[in-house]
Amino acid sequence: MIATDEVDACEANSQLIEVVEVLGAPVYGPSWPGSMSFPAAHPLWKGNLPTTAADMSVLLSDFQAVLVVGDNPFISYLYSDGPAVPQSCKIFQLTHDGSEAGRTYSTELACIGNLKASLSALLPLLIDATRDHKQAVGAVRAFAAVEREKRMAALTARLAEERHRIPVMPFVAAGEVLGALAEDVIVVDEAPATMMHVRAFLEQTPVRRYLFMRSAILGWGLPAAVGVSLGTNRSPVVVLVGDGSALYAPQALWTAARLRVPVTFVIMNNSEYNILKRYSVAQGYEKGGNSTIAGMELSDPPIDFAALAKAFGVASQRVASADEIAPAVRRGLSSGHPNLVEIVIGTS
Repeated sequence: MIATDEVDACEANSQLIEVVEVLGAPVYGPSWPGSMSFPAAHPLWKGNLPTTAADMSVLLSDFQAVLVVGDNPFISYLYSDGPAVPQSCKIFQLTHDGSEAGRTYSTELACIGNLKASLSALLPLLIDATRDHKQAVGAVRAFAAVEREKRMAALTARLAEERHRIPVMPFVAAGEVLGALAEDVIVVDEAPATMMHVRAFLEQTPVRRYLFMRSAILGWGLPAAVGVSLGTNRSPVVVLVGDGSALYAPQALWTAARLRVPVTFVIMNNSEYNILKRYSVAQGYEKGGNSTIAGMELSDPPIDFAALAKAFGVASQRVASADEIAPAVRRGLSSGHPNLVEIVIGTS
């Protein structure tokens, strides 16, 4: 099954979980999610789809059929040849948006209706249809729980192994930030260098909500974080933003200071436009693995994010080792004021 943002929008999360558990089906999220419509800590959660059509096709080739609950989950970026859905995989879809049914890839069956009501109506039918398969479904769920424990152990072991490296690796930066968060914190994410790692750590770090951009747009994160806090009665928000992404709308720092919202702006600083650089390399604008497009490096001169934050009235901290990250994030959150934490990270 693939659970898209529609599930969250229709408040059908608990109904989806019930259906998934009856089927024992693995659950993926869309390639470019706006939120998480299925709990990342659930044993049947398998993560989000890859972001290229080629990688999605490889993953889906292991399945004879996929049920998409919601709108199109197959947004592809960076470009790759071929379709995201292989011919061997049949698509079934349930969506509340009639314009989305079978819109991008043809379906064997597409049903249109309110997701909460539709999943509630579907559940007793599935319970009856799978009555003779309870033991098999139970075995699948037990196996998924064991595999999840293995993933979590591997995640913890890797973090312990890599956390003393300098510069801090993106994987470690993501793990240290997530490990500093309480369950009432909302995470807004626009840091291409760490986004995949952040989602991996969400499996062991429950947060109130995770929000991402529905496409590869840049400049959304800083102002979005301010809006999310305001829209949730000034809830604490941690936003992870790349140094390049932060340069599209830095004036959001001034808005946060003026409105005094409790947002912690975490800048993942690798001194480059990471996602643009990767795109240009993938499209062949490269030499020796490095982009030949001007302006991809942000190191000469380096950007002084502490000075930028001060100019907009926001307190800041700069950290360059793993041991400093979690304490800095906790200090920022406990202040109750807008603040910026710059983390110097490597590029791999």
